[in-house]
Amino acid sequence: MKHAELPAWFYDVDVHTHDRRASADGAIVCITPRESAEDLARYSCGIHPWDAATATDSDFRALEQLCASPACVAVGECGLDTKHRPTPTESPSQAHLLAQQQHCAESPTREQLLAVQTPVFRRQIELSERLGKPLIIHCVGAVDELLALRRELRPRQPWIFHGFRGKPQQARQLTDHGIYLSLGPRSNPAVPATIPASFLLHESDTQ
Repeated sequence: MKHAELPAWFYDVDVHTHDRRASADGAIVCITPRESAEDLARYSCGIHPWDAATATDSDFRALEQLCASPACVAVGECGLDTKHRPTPTESPSQAHLLAQQQHCAESPTREQLLAVQTPVFRRQIELSERLGKPLIIHCVGAVDELLALRRELRPRQPWIFHGFRGKPQQARQLTDHGIYLSLGPRSNPAVPATIPASFLLHESDTQ
């Protein structure tokens, strides 16, 4: 199956930042459906896996509208994260809501986190495919599940693993499956020499 390629300009810009001022320099500013895209020349929009437990129908409607804009160049960040444990101090309490949904203790298990995050991630994969826009992925502790979804869904749009910090072996595993890697300030310095330059992007991930 032939996959879509990233536009050439993706290689020249900061592909993931939360600093809205960076939009003036062509960076892709990551926002959520609950934020405004006003004055952003380029942005991506997604529901972060940390927010999956609190995502509402209104959030998904706003996500669709924001991602349909020509200024939106990618869907995300979205994905899977089995390492993050919501705390009662988060507002609204994701830990409490997830516990209610999964009938679990305030500290959900890996399986319970994935049970909530995966359907939200799937909806954004589908949106990426429908709109013909790349997918920016947050993935922590769930590479096997990520690759299983890729094999199952066989997406045509580019997938970008943002903030990759893993080892060269894992980097090669991901690029062998056609996934681009975006490296930030905390990336493994051994990675760039071990993967094709065509799969290598950069980001600042600044706030």
